[in-house]
Amino acid sequence: MIFVPGTTSAKKVEQIRAHGAEVMIVDGDREATARAAQQAAERPGAFYASHVYNPYFLHGTKTYAYELWEDLGGRLPELIVLPVGNGTLVLGVTLGLAELVDHGLIDRAPPVVAVQAEAVSPLARARAEGLAEVPPGYATSADTLAEGIAIAEPARSAQILVAIDNSGGDIVTVPDAEVRAAQRDLAGRGLYVEATAAACWAAVRHAENSDRDQPGWRLLHERQTVVPLCGAGLKTGLL
Repeated sequence: MIFVPGTTSAKKVEQIRAHGAEVMIVDGDREATARAAQQAAERPGAFYASHVYNPYFLHGTKTYAYELWEDLGGRLPELIVLPVGNGTLVLGVTLGLAELVDHGLIDRAPPVVAVQAEAVSPLARARAEGLAEVPPGYATSADTLAEGIAIAEPARSAQILVAIDNSGGDIVTVPDAEVRAAQRDLAGRGLYVEATAAACWAAVRHAENSDRDQPGWRLLHERQTVVPLCGAGLKTGLL
């Protein structure tokens, strides 16, 4: 049984059902959906399979760092840009980078710049305000094209903020208009990705014309950068 918010794109719901899963559409945001799934998991014989709480999930996402190292011939780029909502990709990648350093495969890990949708950006706001975590009720959900990272209350916010800080990176936000433009730009290059994946490309493109004197935007200037395109455009269609 898969629980999804009512705002989930129809194409995603269609794909879930195509694989034989029962879809429960929740009238609410992602936090309300998570609560509904947790309540359902209290039934006998049920298990809450959220990647957010699974301690082993990060050992899957960390392989992204190893793949980069291998694909680039035993080195890493100067900067890695990642989308962040619940933070499992950021936490996994920074774990993988730390392991590469520990194994002596790289001398130092590159900074990680995380990207949030401007409409739902509790991590970016908390970091800017010097908070150690996102407090309860600190942010609310809002409509955004980047639905995959529209997380108002990340469960691992303290870990995410520490991971970004330790990497020497930062968190930036992008408006939906930039996300839409980035998705169309990538499609024109033959890369059809969903909006959440396009958010990182939006940040890189926006940095070229940004005059904001903030660490995150400065990091995005004139560095060899890798951006993951980790969601197929067929999930949402062209915006």
